[in-house]
Amino acid sequence: MNKSFVFLAVLLFTATLACGQSITVTAPNGGEYWTLGTPQGITWSSQGCTGNVRINLVKAGGGVFGTIDVVPVASGSYSWTVGQTNSGPAPAGDYRIGLYVPTQDVDDQSDGAFKIITITDPMVDVYDPASGSQWQKGQKYWIRWRKTGEMRDRVEINLVNPDSLSRIMKISRYEGAPNSGSYEWEIPDSLLPGFYKIEVRDPLSVSGTSQRFEIKGAARFITITDPSPYIGWCLGDTQPIRWTFAGLSGNVSLDLLSENGKYLGKINTGIPVSSGKYTWVVGTYKKEQGKWYDPGNFFPKGDSPENRYFRIRIRAEGDTSYTSQRFLIMKMLKVGLDNLEVDSLGRMSLGIHASRCGNVGGPLSFSLRKAGSQEMVKSIGINNFHSGQNKLFLVWQVPAEVPAGEYLIRISTVDQKYSAVSDPFRLEAGN
Repeated sequence: MNKSFVFLAVLLFTATLACGQSITVTAPNGGEYWTLGTPQGITWSSQGCTGNVRINLVKAGGGVFGTIDVVPVASGSYSWTVGQTNSGPAPAGDYRIGLYVPTQDVDDQSDGAFKIITITDPMVDVYDPASGSQWQKGQKYWIRWRKTGEMRDRVEINLVNPDSLSRIMKISRYEGAPNSGSYEWEIPDSLLPGFYKIEVRDPLSVSGTSQRFEIKGAARFITITDPSPYIGWCLGDTQPIRWTFAGLSGNVSLDLLSENGKYLGKINTGIPVSSGKYTWVVGTYKKEQGKWYDPGNFFPKGDSPENRYFRIRIRAEGDTSYTSQRFLIMKMLKVGLDNLEVDSLGRMSLGIHASRCGNVGGPLSFSLRKAGSQEMVKSIGINNFHSGQNKLFLVWQVPAEVPAGEYLIRISTVDQKYSAVSDPFRLEAGN
């Protein structure tokens, strides 16, 4: 027989045998968290293998820690009490499963390391978004994580810088998200495109971060620059509402909100977003039923004399809305009192402070009124603010004929458009 033919036949038989015999680990295959002492399934697939398979626990850095068991290769699975080997229990750490079939001399290992953890070790593994994921702004996506050990019922979810892990924005609401392993997030249009990570944090114990992923899409936002946070605007003054924007066109509407975000009324509609500005008479807005509220009746009757905080909301076409930080709207007039004083002759005097805000001009009328009904008791007189000044102080000597009782001081513009009252005070008989 030709020796070359015999050699070729043997080579082909050997290659056929090698190609037809293999074993592959299917679980754990990388990324799993298995708790010491719990039952877990080791699984594999094989082709052309007979006899037994040796299951080894292999250290992630290399080297066999110990043999788990030797079982028939045809079974395809093995129920393992995590950590048990012929070399004793394995400590927590990173491992792979190694399989070896001596009959055919084939082997395989897990593609990636899995973790053995203790039941007392809390751990968060954020696996979605996965490495290299691309998410689009304006779309909804599921953030997913695995948890182990003792953790709280609610977690904080943050978008963080992929390098420093500093927080960029809080994704979950103020009270946190249920620690259920998943949370649906709608990516805001205002977020700048770029690379990020997701952090899931139990504030009392542990946190975990996702792999680096990308958020894509053009920026679409409005930032309200005026009124700036906590600034005070005088009721009735003319002030500019200003904003910057990107990725928007068409018109916007402006709404007035209470400090806690309750809708009060509409300031105006049909304003081109490109203008970046609207000139507002502070306090003018329109309720849904069509009544316009001007600065003269902005605060309801009987309201506290203190100033109040509000917010501005800009709503773009498509119902995308952006809200300012809170700012102060100050009343046009305020009045306060000093303590009553009695001189050596028994005459009682009262110090009265008046202040104005904005465009209130002209003289002010001062009067003594009954507390409650505000019935006129006595006119105190007419006084003017000094030029360029917004505060006025006068001392009033209380006439002896004024009877004992509960009173207050009222100030108003001469045309009665603006007014304010003091806190009530008591006058005693005989003063």
